Amino acid sequence: MTPRAVPLLLLALAGGVFSFSLALPVRGQGWVQTGAQRVLDMASGNGRIISVGTGTQGGVYSSVDGITWTALGGNGRCVCFGGGNFWIVAGDNQLRRINGSAAPSFVASDLFATDIAYGNGLLVATCTGGMAGIYYSSDGLTWYRALVPADVNDADARIHFANGRFVATCGTFVLGSGDGMTWQLHVTSASEPRSIGHGAGGFVVTPRINSTPTSLWKSADGITWSETTGNVLPFPVYAIAFADGKYYAAGAGGRLASSPNATTWTEEDTGIAYTLESIHPFSGMIVAGGSQVIRKAIQVPVSPPQQPLTIRQAVEIQFGTAAGAVYRIEGSANLEDWATLESNISGQGEVIKRFYSTENQPSRYFRVATD
Repeated sequence: MTPRAVPLLLLALAGGVFSFSLALPVRGQGWVQTGAQRVLDMASGNGRIISVGTGTQGGVYSSVDGITWTALGGNGRCVCFGGGNFWIVAGDNQLRRINGSAAPSFVASDLFATDIAYGNGLLVATCTGGMAGIYYSSDGLTWYRALVPADVNDADARIHFANGRFVATCGTFVLGSGDGMTWQLHVTSASEPRSIGHGAGGFVVTPRINSTPTSLWKSADGITWSETTGNVLPFPVYAIAFADGKYYAAGAGGRLASSPNATTWTEEDTGIAYTLESIHPFSGMIVAGGSQVIRKAIQVPVSPPQQPLTIRQAVEIQFGTAAGAVYRIEGSANLEDWATLESNISGQGEVIKRFYSTENQPSRYFRVATD
């Protein structure tokens, strides 16, 4: 298939920030390659999407359309959006923040986070090494250890916030918290849970990346979980997201599958062979990445415009009629000056009803007359 030509733009800016657009090779089933950076994680907010990665091809990149990407400097292994900021845990365990359109700025050091999420006014991170556990912070500067009824020390631990609740995976556990500070064990013997997604059907957790999943876990509320077994996905899964009414699971060999219920999956042809380590919905598209970035336009449900509900003051007039008679309804504000509101009302021996507004009229009188 012939690539769609887009002029190459390479513009150096102050502080080493630059933007680029590529010729966009069209891949399989509507997927288009748009970036050349390595992507470990993505987050969106304030009308743009941020990708982070480590290594020589990694970095922190920003885009408002999923096509043109701007390098912001630094690197990252996980990112979230909350409180008007993007929060990035860099490869050197520094926490950095993006506020507005500025480059990432230093916030704190020695945050050994494997993943980070924002919800209910708090940053919450799953940590390993010397900080093994789950930690929370209101500003990113001061961190407190959460109360967790298990040993949380896993380099593949993940955390996700949705529908007012945090869900984390670690070891063989699936944990949950309503506030990020006190946690409960919900699944204690899962087969190495890792990736977490949330959609119309609730939370979905898939196993970690070292094998083809034979089971996954689902929960409508993040508290009560059930396991689905069998050949649920045909490839190792690195990330899961929800868009256009479907769950998307991405993983090894550029493979990707979608499902409306996280039970029956349909594989898509992305046209690439590199591993997809992250996937994220953004502004009418789904964006996936590994050693490069691909995007696909999706259907965004459009709700019909809601008409405002207006309640107005009115009076109901009801009168009986005689067959063959013709009536008129008159109104007055002072019982002296009368105006015809409706005429030529033909009677058929039935009861006639009419409604007339009395809004902004402290005195309003009505009468019925025959012509």
